[in-house]
Formats: sequence, structure tokens, C-alpha cells
Amino acid sequence: DYRSEYRVTWPDGSVHWLVGSGEVTRNEHGEPLRMSGVILDVSERKMMEGALRLSEERLREGLAAAGMGAWDCDIATGRVTWSPGVEALFDIEPGGFAGTFDAFMALVPSEHRQQAQEAINQALNQGEQFSLEHPIALRSGGERWLADHGRVLRNSDGKPVAMRGVVMDITERKSVDRAMRESEQRLRTLAESDPNIVYMIDRIGTILFINRTLARSDRQSVLGSSIRDHIRPTSLAAYLAAIGQVFETGDLVEIEVESLNPEGGWSWYLSRIGPMRSGGRIIAVVVTTMDITDRKRVEEERRELQRERETLLARLQTQIERMPIVFMEFDAQFRIVSINPAAERTFGWSSAEVRGRHVLDTIIPPERRQAMEELLERIATGDRSIRGRDTGLAKDGRRVLCDWYNTPLMGADGTFIGAFNMAIDVSEQRQLEDQLRQSQKMEAVGKLAGGIAHDFNNLLTAIMGYGDLLLLRHPLGDSSHSHLAQIKKSAQRAAGLTQQLLAFSRKQVLQPKVINLNDTIREMEGLLRRLISEQIEMQFALDPGLWRVRADVGQLEQVVMNLAVNARDAMTRGGRLSLSTRNRLVRSFDVPQLAEVEVGDYVQLTVADTGEGMDDATQARIFEPFFTTKRDGKGTGLGLSVVFGVVKQSGGHVFVTSKAGKGSTFDILLPRAQEAAGEASSQSRTSVLIPAFGTETVLVVEDDEAVRGFVRDTLSSSGYTVIDVADGRKALEIAPHFPRQIHLLLTDVIMPHLGGRELAEQLVKLRPEIKVLFMSGYTDDLALTHGVSAGSAALIEKPFTARDLLIRVRQILGG
Repeated sequence: DYRSEYRVTWPDGSVHWLVGSGEVTRNEHGEPLRMSGVILDVSERKMMEGALRLSEERLREGLAAAGMGAWDCDIATGRVTWSPGVEALFDIEPGGFAGTFDAFMALVPSEHRQQAQEAINQALNQGEQFSLEHPIALRSGGERWLADHGRVLRNSDGKPVAMRGVVMDITERKSVDRAMRESEQRLRTLAESDPNIVYMIDRIGTILFINRTLARSDRQSVLGSSIRDHIRPTSLAAYLAAIGQVFETGDLVEIEVESLNPEGGWSWYLSRIGPMRSGGRIIAVVVTTMDITDRKRVEEERRELQRERETLLARLQTQIERMPIVFMEFDAQFRIVSINPAAERTFGWSSAEVRGRHVLDTIIPPERRQAMEELLERIATGDRSIRGRDTGLAKDGRRVLCDWYNTPLMGADGTFIGAFNMAIDVSEQRQLEDQLRQSQKMEAVGKLAGGIAHDFNNLLTAIMGYGDLLLLRHPLGDSSHSHLAQIKKSAQRAAGLTQQLLAFSRKQVLQPKVINLNDTIREMEGLLRRLISEQIEMQFALDPGLWRVRADVGQLEQVVMNLAVNARDAMTRGGRLSLSTRNRLVRSFDVPQLAEVEVGDYVQLTVADTGEGMDDATQARIFEPFFTTKRDGKGTGLGLSVVFGVVKQSGGHVFVTSKAGKGSTFDILLPRAQEAAGEASSQSRTSVLIPAFGTETVLVVEDDEAVRGFVRDTLSSSGYTVIDVADGRKALEIAPHFPRQIHLLLTDVIMPHLGGRELAEQLVKLRPEIKVLFMSGYTDDLALTHGVSAGSAALIEKPFTARDLLIRVRQILGG
């Protein structure tokens, strides 16, 4: 067996992914005879996988942008896995982590390790979640603060089985907190010794008092100046309004303002403005300021991070909308929150139609609802293992086979809050799998039929041959002549049946030539009209520019005849039979039905009727030998089998479309021939009658005793000297020492110990003048005759009569 996956470029420039698989068929000697298989276009699956990888990559990028990483610990094994971002957060080389819990804890500084272990143990023993903060030393110097937030996962017995969590960089937050604490400490110190930026201004904004300058100039240069000279223009209007509010209401007002700092630059300050009263009225305001530049910077960075997160979520939402796979969101009661366009296309519902409806009332078939209720209960417990292949219900009643993937959503407290569901429509894949199984089944039946016919041919050869010999001894008028004639007639009918089995199994010997299919159909028109009932109307639509094909004309006529008779029997009350031809350029992605057809140019023959039609079960078996729906005595069940075998052996394909009560349509695709018309691909038999008697010596090699005896007696009675042996090894023992010339080797192809081809090759070396005639009715044997150095090697097909044998031998030896 073989299987391969590869990428190809179509003639139109598009790139497709294909998966090819198949097997090699060998003969009983282990020699390869042929390869067969299928090629599937998996471009859509590749596209879906790429979309998922892109979504996962963007999620990882989002985590990295947020300064976060995820980790997972299996408690039983102590094995820890984490996202790539965690290595960057802990400042270790990629791949430098040992992957165990002890190695994970070793990354926590020793002075914080015991506290971290206690928090984790407490969660394992009696809780679910834990949080801890700790610094780490960086390789480049300095430190980084990290926060670990995790939760313990337990089994149904409450036993902890895993821990999962996230780690994030909180260095900036720590820095801001530290700066705030330091600032507060400074303010406290300043308050004790009046070092705060405290100043007093009147109604018009004149600075009346200041305990610390706002610029590098000395205190005296600030006193008496306007506050407008120290506030940034973008903050001035709001600041003056706040001062006015304090004068009007006497309330304490806080405002963030950008003003000059002592170094002469711009900084953000939190200003607390309060009234100063004298005599019951407000005479000024006192302003105490605090530098919040770092906090404002962190807030802006957080806002930027939030914008990036929102952008990431928007992109993820866009990907969900564009995904070719079904995506649905449910709430805690399994009501549908939203579905993506792929779900709308697959099930026929619009998002507005299903929003708020329970999933059991929409896409679940009635026969699957009880089983689905049990699955929903498991999902609500947080079970993430629920996935599989099941049937969904479309709005129009269609059953859609899908691969389902369910993800429960749990809140911070562990309660179930909803679920995501993804589904991939595999109906087309199932159809292709069914086609493959049917093809494999037909191939197996074909091998069986061919093997039976092969062995039966030997029996018929002996029966027909000895029948001919007896008829020579009992001429017409003899009392036994009619009995012998009936035996021969029955054997000939059996031979016809054998030929049909060989046709189905694609083992018959064809004599193809390049023809125009239209010519064949026109020549058959008169016969078809006589064959078809007058109640049936016949229509012909033949493409005048039809390409040529290479086929055996006789067998092709049998195909058309069988299809026409089959259509006639399906229209017992009359109807219409139409035959049409056209050129067709096949691309494997045209329709799923053509997946097994190789890309290229084909001639299509369509035979359609308006008869009773067939159901799916009947269609699945119509090409099997001996299968028939006709009454006893009305058919052998081989008509469509012959059609299948001849078309397949000619390199073509046959497809049927039918519904009960709607008629049937058979489409036959035959490869376009490149040769000019009339060029035969195999030697045709001569019809010239030549003497059947001779005096030459013939070496007969045949393992079937009855066939060997018939051939020996027939040749001997016609004057030939016959040496007969049962196998090739015995022939090689006799031939080198035979005192006279051996003119002809007459040998079966398939024999035990030594086959006909090997025997012929060795005898031709020993006796270059010898000619070779192979006996077989099995087309696979023809491959075994190739390579024989004697150019006169030929074949006589089993079963054959005594006359056929004598004439063929005479043709090979010459008149």
C-alpha cells in the first residue's frame, strides 16, 4: 500500500493539496501487475487547518503583547508544559526549561519560594485558586516582577489532577506602586516640613504663596506671577474652571493638570484645590499637587494594551466570521448566542432565526435529542473531551454529517457560563469514502469473477474441443449427432456467459481502435429502433465536433445495446429513451462524483430514460454480476456488469443518476484518443482461410489435463507431431534433447513452477527458430507474454474450438 500528500498547481494557477493512496496488485509469483488507488482534493481541509493555525498564532501573539503566558501542570507526573511566552517572562533560553514542577518552582527566588509553595498547597488541600507575586533576576541584570494566577482542576472524586494558570509581567505596576509609595512618603515628609508643592492663588490666578518653586527660577520669581504661566495650554481651561468652582461653592475639587515641573519640563500633577476662608468668605484657594506622571504613563500604556486586545478580539471575530467551518456560541442554558456564516450556509438558518433558541430545537434531529441531552449535561460539567462524528439537522430537513468539537466556558468561580461549538461538514468526505468502498467492492468482485471465468474457460475448451472431435465421427444423420450438437451449443452459451464475466472483471481481450463514437451509434440506430418498443420515443443528440476515442467497437456496441435494453425494460408503459454525446473537460474539483476521474479530455455518452428509476440501495448494487431486479427468467444480471467492465477496461468511467419514479441517466466517460481514426492498437485477426493440416512438430505445454488432451488429439489427428507435457520444467528437460526441429511452442500462460513467458524466453534462446503461441482467455496474462524475444509470439483465446486451434496454428506456422 502507499499513501502520499503533495501540493500541485492547476493550469489556472491555483494551488491545491492532494492525498493519494492505493495498493499494488501482484500475481501468484509476487510480481506487480498494476497499481490502483484514489486521489482526493484536501485543499479545503488544508485551508481550514491554516485558518486554525493562524487563529492560534494570533492568540499567542496577543498573549505575548499582553506580557502574559499560560502553563499547565499534571499533578500525577509533575510534568509542566507552557506557552513560548513563559520562557521569555522568566528570561530563560528557549528549551532551557526541564519541564517538571520542581524545575518550575526553582525559577522562583528562594526567599519567595516557601510562600509560593504554601499558597499552592493551600489551594491543593482546600481551595481551587491561588495567586502569588515574586521577582526574578534577569540575566542582563536587574529584576522583573511576575504574578502567577492558577487554579486546581479536580476529578469527580474531588481529587486534584492538574493545575493551570497564567503568568504575567507586573514590573511596571510594581514600579508605579513603588513610585506612588515613595511619592506619598515624600509628601508625608514634605507635609511635616512643608516641602509639598503647596501654593495659594487669588480669584484672578495670581500666585500669592508657594512653598516650592515650579521652575528652576527662585521662589521670588514665582510669587506674584499668574498660574496661567505655569499650566500647559491644553489643561488651562479645565484648571481655571475648577478654581472658579471652588470659589463659587467652597467644595474640595481634584483635577489632573499638566504643568511645569522644577526641571522646566512638563509633568502631570494631581491638584487638590480647597478654599481658604476669612471672615466667612473665600479669599483664596490652596492647591496641593502630587506628581502623577508615571501613573499617567502606565494608564496610557494600559489603554494602549486594551486597544490592542480589542483589536485582537476583533481580528479573532473576523477570523470566526471567515472560517469555512461551523462556529456556534451557547449560553449556560444552551441557547444559541451567535453562529457564523459557515453555520448559516451549512444548516440553512440565519443567525437572527436561531438566536435565543435552544440547540435541541434547531440543529439536532429528533432521533438524536435524548443522546444529545446527556452530552449537554457532560459539557455543563466542564468536560472538554466531547467530540465525535454525528448528524445535524438543516432547516430544510437535510441531514448533515459533521465532526463536532465542543468547548465548555467556565467562570472564575468554576461555574458553567456557556460553550463554544465547532463543526466540520464531512458529508462530501463520507460520499467519497462510500465511493471508494464501492470501488474496492467492485474490484474484489471483479477479481473473483475473472478468476472463475479463467478456470471455466479451461473446462469449456475441453468440452467444446472434444465435442468437435466427436461431431467429426458422428456426421449429420447419426443418432448421436443432435445430442453432440446440443452439448456444443450449451458449451458455446456457457462461453458467452464466461465472456460476460470477463468483460465485467475487465479480463477479456479487447481489440481497440480509434473511432468516432457518433458513427458507432448511427450504425446501431436501426437495430436499436427494432429492439425498442414502439411505445418508446427515441431521441439522438450527437455532438458533430465529437472527439475520437480508442475502444473495441464490438464491445462498445454491446455497452450501448445493454443500456438500451435495460432502459426499455424500465419503461413498461412507454416513455422516452435519449442518447447524446458531447466533449467534456474534466477537472477533479468539478463535482465530488468525479473525484476518481483523472483530469483530462473525455468523450461523454449519456443514455437517459423516463422509466421507473432506482432507489439508493439498488443503485449501490446495479453493477454487481448476477444482481437483477427483473422477474425470474427475464435477465441474467450481467447486462450492467458488462457495461461496467468494458468501460473500465477501456480506461473510462460510468456514473448513474436515478430516483425512484424519476427515470435513470447513465453517463459514460471515455478518454479522448490522440491518434488518427482507424489506427488499431492491437493486431486484428486475419479472416483468410488457410489449410488446417500440417506435418510440423508442436510442443504443447498445458497444466490442465483435459485441455492438454484435447489439443494433443486435435493436432495429432491433423498430421502434426505432438509433444505434450504438463508444465514448463518438464518442457525444458525434453526440448534440448529432442532430435528433430520443434517448430511451435503452444503453451498456457499461467502454470505452476514455470510460467509460459519464462518458458518461451528460455526455449527461444535454445531454439531460435521456434515460434510461440500462447493460450489464455485472461487479459492479465497478456502482460506476461510481453518481452518474449521471438517476434512471432501470438495468442489464442480460450475457449476455442478444434477448427479455431487448427487455423491459428496454421497461421503461426505459415501456409
